[in-house]
Amino acid sequence: MTTSSLHNTLIRTAAALLLLLACTMAASASSKPHELGYTKERPLRIVSDWNFAPYEYSNDKGDPEGYNIDMLKAILNELEIPHVFMLKEWSQAVKMFDAGEADLLIEPFYNRYQYTRKTCYSRKTLAPYKVKIAYRRGTKPITKLSQMGEDDKLTLKKYDYSTFIILSRNDIDKKRLRFWSPKISLYELNSGRYQYFVWGEWPLKRMIKELNLHNIELSDIDIPAGDMRFASHNQQLIDELDDQFARMEQSGTIHKMQNKWFHPEKNDDDASPVVLIVILLSLAVAVTIFIANRVMAARIKRSTQYSVEKNKIMQEALNMSGNCVVQLNLVKQNVCNIHGTHLPPEGLSAQAYLERIHPDDRKDMQEFTDELIKGENVREGQAYRWNAGTAESPKWLYMYNRSIRETDKNGKVINIISTLTDITDEQAKEQKDGELTAKYSNIFEMSIVGLSLYDRNGFLIDANRKMREILNFEGPMDEFYYNKCLFDFPTIKSAVDPDNITEVHFCSRISVPERGVSEYLEMRIRPMENTEGETVYILVTVRHISAERDIYLQRKLNNDKLRAVNRKTAKSEDELRHLLEESNTRVWRSSFADRQVTFYKDLRNMELQISIDEFIDSTYTDEGKAAARGFIDPPQSEVTPRTMVIAARNWFGGDGDKHWYSINRIPDYDKDGNVTGCFGLIRDMTELIEAQEKLKEETQRANESEQQKSMFLANMSHEIRTPLNAIVGFCDLLQSVESPDDRKEFIRIIRNNCNMLMHLINDILIISSMDSNGLTIEPCDVDFADSFDDVCTTFAQQITEKGVRFIKENPYKSLHTQLDNDRIQQVIINFATNAIKHTEQGHIRIGYRVEDGGIRIYCEDTGSGIPKEKCEDVFRRFVKLNDFVQGTGLGLSICKAIADSSGGRIGVESEIGKGANFWIWIPCHITSVEPKEKEEHAEE
Repeated sequence: MTTSSLHNTLIRTAAALLLLLACTMAASASSKPHELGYTKERPLRIVSDWNFAPYEYSNDKGDPEGYNIDMLKAILNELEIPHVFMLKEWSQAVKMFDAGEADLLIEPFYNRYQYTRKTCYSRKTLAPYKVKIAYRRGTKPITKLSQMGEDDKLTLKKYDYSTFIILSRNDIDKKRLRFWSPKISLYELNSGRYQYFVWGEWPLKRMIKELNLHNIELSDIDIPAGDMRFASHNQQLIDELDDQFARMEQSGTIHKMQNKWFHPEKNDDDASPVVLIVILLSLAVAVTIFIANRVMAARIKRSTQYSVEKNKIMQEALNMSGNCVVQLNLVKQNVCNIHGTHLPPEGLSAQAYLERIHPDDRKDMQEFTDELIKGENVREGQAYRWNAGTAESPKWLYMYNRSIRETDKNGKVINIISTLTDITDEQAKEQKDGELTAKYSNIFEMSIVGLSLYDRNGFLIDANRKMREILNFEGPMDEFYYNKCLFDFPTIKSAVDPDNITEVHFCSRISVPERGVSEYLEMRIRPMENTEGETVYILVTVRHISAERDIYLQRKLNNDKLRAVNRKTAKSEDELRHLLEESNTRVWRSSFADRQVTFYKDLRNMELQISIDEFIDSTYTDEGKAAARGFIDPPQSEVTPRTMVIAARNWFGGDGDKHWYSINRIPDYDKDGNVTGCFGLIRDMTELIEAQEKLKEETQRANESEQQKSMFLANMSHEIRTPLNAIVGFCDLLQSVESPDDRKEFIRIIRNNCNMLMHLINDILIISSMDSNGLTIEPCDVDFADSFDDVCTTFAQQITEKGVRFIKENPYKSLHTQLDNDRIQQVIINFATNAIKHTEQGHIRIGYRVEDGGIRIYCEDTGSGIPKEKCEDVFRRFVKLNDFVQGTGLGLSICKAIADSSGGRIGVESEIGKGANFWIWIPCHITSVEPKEKEEHAEE
């Protein structure tokens, strides 16, 4: 042994010790569950192909073996994942994986099979899967499937990668495809029945070698190679397998496994001297045998030529007959093929062959063989059932055996040669015909209706038991009925024309006084014709319907009563449904066992189902939830009739708003008197509650309005008296004043108080008109630029007299539009009047601009301002924020009424001490506009 070989031996020994240590550690942690959830009790289930060497297969002992098996064992042992291999026929393996009965398999990545469940594949390629085409030597080799001849047939393995690739292509007629196991496919190729077989390169080479088929050759085919990968429904498992495979690939472990199964010649490159001596001796023996064979071949060539020709003729004859020939060797006690593929290539033992014979046929077959050996066999052959499948999944074939004996020179029987004919189809057909005959016979005799068969002339041929009972036969062969023509019965004579018999079906009272028959019968008469359309037989079926007629009449009476009750019930239900819909009421029912609350539109149609907890959580306050829990989920001993009103979200709509419900309950009992829940009515009272709330608000508003009116009358008496007193007082003083300046001042005071009185009376008249007739808007054509200048001129002097700067902003020379000019001027005057009242210093700015299809008018001042929370209140009637300032509180409410009636908007922005900015936007149609220069917009 060389140093390198010794080194390799030490490495293998160390690896074995490490593997033993890993197995010991795995055994000590057998009860520890893996993080993926696999345990000894629930291991990872791996399904593999039982016949896919060298990737995966079942060895002679039935244990899993192969490259995929070794690789998976190594990876899963490193990951400490308990696992089990299940070896199945590949089509069954794929179905188990798809059904979830297996957790993992290895298959080519581009497999076209579409799993019903989500399948994850590994990123790493475990091994290449190259496809080859196998054919018998002498068959035309092809490299493309499209090169197949018109009569050529191609065999495939089900669910194989190459099969799905071929089925997805359009260059081959699918009728020329056959699906067999690889072993049967290679035998069929070897016998010449099929021309080509496509499968993986390595499995093909391995199986051809195992079956010792020297007549099969391989070549490339136009199918791309696939990548063998892990497949699972668990992505986490795939990721862990990928990572461990990568680590083992880097360490060289995967490479050694690949050499072991695909390139074994690379594993041991150190040959010992003993091996070398054996090889040399083998070569010497081979040379000697070769020379001897060459010498003997020349001698026996001539003598065997005749036998070969004769054997060819016999082979052709056997191929044409489709029979198989087997030989039972009584010395070795085994059975082998002479012609055909009835048995495996290696044959079977006599006992194994006997065990494959059906238990019911073994004794007869054994007796047939014993008689043949003793020379006592007088039977031509023996039929028996043969299991062509497995013990777990038997496939029974019917075989017919014709046998002859072969004896030695002493006359002792040494072999029995048998010709086997597969009669499965004939036996199945014969059995099916027998079963069909027996079935029809049973149907005819045991039918629940009366059946009778007549000849073409109407004379009885046979009648079943039921027919004999109905017609009161006197024995099975009643001469009265057998001698009486069918067409002599009055009822049938009136229904059937003997010269033109057609199928008829009728119900009538049949009377046969000779046999005391007087019954209501349902009868069907049907002619039975031959292929030429001639009537051969007449089939008559009879069914006794007297009792059925009575039942029908009673049922009709009951149905009439039931329909009347149903109509009344339906009417009551419609009335109840109408009442429930009109009153916005529903029926509800709760179950303590299911903890569900179900709502119904009526007594039948369910509308909604929620849990008891959802019912409680949908209320708004803690008190409401406590009340709802006590109502809907009380202790069973406290379930009593009760009614309450609760506030909850809208259960029957999508608005999610707060709704009010009136709900009552009564207990619901089972057959034993136990309380199982509650039921009752629930009514949506939201509109009623809201109406009550609105009524309260309107009542409060009316009370406030009365108070405001009282305050208004008190204010009016003060507001009117103040200017009147001034007017009367200064008029009296005016006569006695001689100074022109004093007279002028008195006249100015009188004029101002007159204007104030006129403005006050005008507001009162407008409010009165609005309350009685509503506010009318009468648009007309107007140049709003001129109108705006005119109205500003009227109160400009009033503003400047107080020492406050007045700023007018008119951005247009002309602005022709349509609006109610009087109403708009009234708004501007009210804005300006309010500004004058509340502004002691600073400025008052009044202006307008075209905006959003209308005119926006604004009045800005630097007066006392309005609190933000009061900005909305100032547009209500009789509202005065400062009782010491003159005014009625009507001006701004009139402005808001004008804005609303015109379809516009009004508002104010203000803060205390920072002044206010009142604005109004009125929609209008502008016909023409001429803007001013920018510096001309504002004037003081």
